[in-house]
Amino acid sequence: MFGIRPKNRKRRPMRQRVESVGERFIGLGRKLLPLVFLAAVAIGVPFGIFQAYLSTVSGTYFELSEITVSGLAHVEREPLLKKAGLRPGRNIFDIDLERTRASIAGHPWVREVEVERRLPNTVQVTLAEYTPVAVLVGERYRLISEDGDIFDTIEPGDSLNAFLHLPMISGLEVTRKQDDSSEASARPSTLTLVDKAVFLEAMEVASLYEEMGFSEWEPLSEIHVDTTLGLSLVSADTGIEIRLGRGRYRQRLERLKVVQRSIVERAMEVDYILIDQETDLSRVAVGQRYGEKVGLGGAP
Repeated sequence: MFGIRPKNRKRRPMRQRVESVGERFIGLGRKLLPLVFLAAVAIGVPFGIFQAYLSTVSGTYFELSEITVSGLAHVEREPLLKKAGLRPGRNIFDIDLERTRASIAGHPWVREVEVERRLPNTVQVTLAEYTPVAVLVGERYRLISEDGDIFDTIEPGDSLNAFLHLPMISGLEVTRKQDDSSEASARPSTLTLVDKAVFLEAMEVASLYEEMGFSEWEPLSEIHVDTTLGLSLVSADTGIEIRLGRGRYRQRLERLKVVQRSIVERAMEVDYILIDQETDLSRVAVGQRYGEKVGLGGAP
């Protein structure tokens, strides 16, 4: 019947059965050996390459040994690099270029900055500084660039000596910035759009004053802005107030040239010169605050 092994069937000896199983394992091993070898190569070679890569990039070959900085004029190099975390001996791949750039850009005098990694061991910092053209006078002294950007504040107790050659600008409104970004926080104040336009006018007048040679007569100390009276210039040596009013500044300064010659020829001592008439620029008033007033209207 099915399922019943015939009694007369011979069983193979145990030794033959063991040898047969062994031969099967040997055959299977021969078939799998190439696959095992390939797997070992596939795993071992990348692992070895990865270990070699780690050893190379973390070794002394890629240690930061040179930091080049260009564009410095007012900013001190070492405190700037220390704040940015740039120091010799760091692995060059550990340096976060964007974070480093943001740290350097946070310095109030830095207008623009680029940070580049130069393999194997150099970081290059290229920056442009703000150039102060005037000092804003208000509840605090602030430095302002030619574009009207307020970039630094002179703290109480700090010396103004380095900026005495710059004209003082008074009468402008300074407001807080609304931008809370990290870079903007270093420059927390700005001018209103209207005052920024007036500031640019004032700097144009200062440039004309210099260009027309008035600084050799009376160096410029201050430009005062008044919403009603317009622009007034104050000289550095004698404190003469030169009230120009609004607009037509070149024509007003041309008129000042005539008045200046008359003052020098007569050896006059004056406290103010008023060239602020809206229409008739030939009408000029010159005088002392507590003395005689002289009209120079109609002077050639």
